[in-house]
Amino acid sequence: MRIKDEFAIEIGNRVRQRREALGIDQMTLAMRLGIRQSILSNIERGYNAPCASNIVLLANELECTTDYILGFNPIKKEKHVRLS
Repeated sequence: MRIKDEFAIEIGNRVRQRREALGIDQMTLAMRLGIRQSILSNIERGYNAPCASNIVLLANELECTTDYILGFNPIKKEKHVRLS
């Protein structure tokens, strides 16, 4: 039996909620991330936490910040201004 980690569960809930809000199915998101659908399913169910690089990819695909996925900030993705 696998043990769920509270942090992984929170990440999974945020990923699933955001994916569903955008109307994206698991298979499509998994393909965009370059991972198997079963891996994404395990992330969403809290059995696995995504690696750092996948957190960045998830944020891009789900149009949110990495902080949102990690539970630190709201969804809003701010535009960054580059200083010259």
